[in-house]
Amino acid sequence: MNGGHGERALWKRSRQELEIIRRFTWLHQELVPYMYSHVRRCHEGGLPLQRPWGDEDGYFFGDDFFVVPIIRPELTKSVTLPPGGWHYFFHDCEFFQGPLSFRRSFPLEEYPVFVRQGAIVPMNIQRAYTGVGDAGHSGYVTWLIYPFADSAGSLAHEADPSAVRVKAKPQESRFTLHDADRPVVTAVHLLQYASRLEIELSGAVAPHILRIHCRHKPTQVQWNEAFLAEGVRWWFDAEQQRLLVKTSDPTAGRYVLLFQPPNRRIK
Repeated sequence: MNGGHGERALWKRSRQELEIIRRFTWLHQELVPYMYSHVRRCHEGGLPLQRPWGDEDGYFFGDDFFVVPIIRPELTKSVTLPPGGWHYFFHDCEFFQGPLSFRRSFPLEEYPVFVRQGAIVPMNIQRAYTGVGDAGHSGYVTWLIYPFADSAGSLAHEADPSAVRVKAKPQESRFTLHDADRPVVTAVHLLQYASRLEIELSGAVAPHILRIHCRHKPTQVQWNEAFLAEGVRWWFDAEQQRLLVKTSDPTAGRYVLLFQPPNRRIK
């Protein structure tokens, strides 16, 4: 399937190939809020959804994804990443610091797709087919959030004590979600400090789930200054390095996530 030169008649495909096609079709559907928002911005004079980068065939997909298409019927592909921090989308614990060139194999079930640090990606998830969410996400806007660093805000390794100093000015990222059915928008603003993460939602805020990539479990999670209970409103998966926060209240507000400072963590 990689390379697009195989059999085009779906009824002649193997069961494995049909499952892969079905999965990526669902992923495309889940990303409609992200794609529509970028196309709307392009219509208003902004950058196009898909734009090439570099001397090879890689391209940006919106501001947050970098894709290296496989154009030959083989599993191994050379990848050249742009500057910045990038997570491999299908196993987002894998991190790469660009600019970087490497060559690796990609199984049929995956593809060379990378998501940048600082990304905010809205998705419409209805079921567990793609592995990004499950049926519990139905009726909620799922926001994928990739902070600029680990969950306590340091891009450097914790072994370097000079790299964990608190910066007065936070790192920031924003995303404006346009609704395809209504003339309303939802704005998400990410503010990241050394041991504190703030996520503000404004505008037409719908029930939502935050799916935040972070290496460490927060000590507190607040929504509009109210403390949220672990296991009820938020869950942390240390193996997947993932924090889920679920809110059914369709009101604007601010999340505050507090983390233990890196130099105080128990090794």
